[in-house]
Amino acid sequence: MKIAAVFFGTVFLSVGCSSVPNVTAVQYRADPALITPYSFEMEKSRPFMAPYVATFSNREKKLFYVAAAHASADQYPDLLRHPTFLTIEKLFGSHPIDAVIVEGIAPWKGDIPKALLDHGDQCELSGYKINCGEPWFAVQLARRKGARILTGEPSEPEILNAVREYGFTAEDLLGFYVVRQIPQWKREGLFRRKTPKRAIDAQLQHDQKALGVSIKFGFAEFNGWHRTHVKRPRRFLDVDVNDAAPLSTPEASYVQRTSPRPVSILRYDGGSEN
Repeated sequence: MKIAAVFFGTVFLSVGCSSVPNVTAVQYRADPALITPYSFEMEKSRPFMAPYVATFSNREKKLFYVAAAHASADQYPDLLRHPTFLTIEKLFGSHPIDAVIVEGIAPWKGDIPKALLDHGDQCELSGYKINCGEPWFAVQLARRKGARILTGEPSEPEILNAVREYGFTAEDLLGFYVVRQIPQWKREGLFRRKTPKRAIDAQLQHDQKALGVSIKFGFAEFNGWHRTHVKRPRRFLDVDVNDAAPLSTPEASYVQRTSPRPVSILRYDGGSEN
């Protein structure tokens, strides 16, 4: 039996049923308009909380989907004792994994590049505290087990091209990326260490480089974009996780209508849309 493990870094993408009927993929297409925000309040009301493992299988293949809760060194000085790390370690120890699909690492073509492998080694040496996290822990365990390591995301230029096909701009995608990041920054206490301007300018510089664009869109431009397109909350510092969640209903905000587009173009190995 071929076994693959999927390690996703965001709990939102893990929404799903624990049992599914036997249907072929071509019978159904996802409708982003039916997606509603999966809030932290809803997550905590479920009978399970991340991290957890969802298992999908047929007669010949089995896939384990790990819904990860992001690890914080502030809460867990030894990240290897974090529940997400322990969940991943237990999965590798109890099943013969053939392949690992990781999200949260820059995508690549073919075999995982040496530069990423070198970064994985540095992550391990640092205890996964410096520009690392649970995806890199999965990479290192996969290397030890001899499992193939696969990328789980399209490239940023591919995302930008797809978003433009829906009528959105590079500025819209950059603004969305910042809005989506703000709730996590607040949870991690980033604004106690950096001013919002410094944090947002750094994020926008990083995202422009990743997207392959060079436009005038820094903190001031983001502020203007937010005032134009985000009616509520009026202050960007008041953004919570639901404000960037994918939603296509008539009452959805501009950012919520942008959100399903990057989510819906995730591709595996150049294959069809999922």
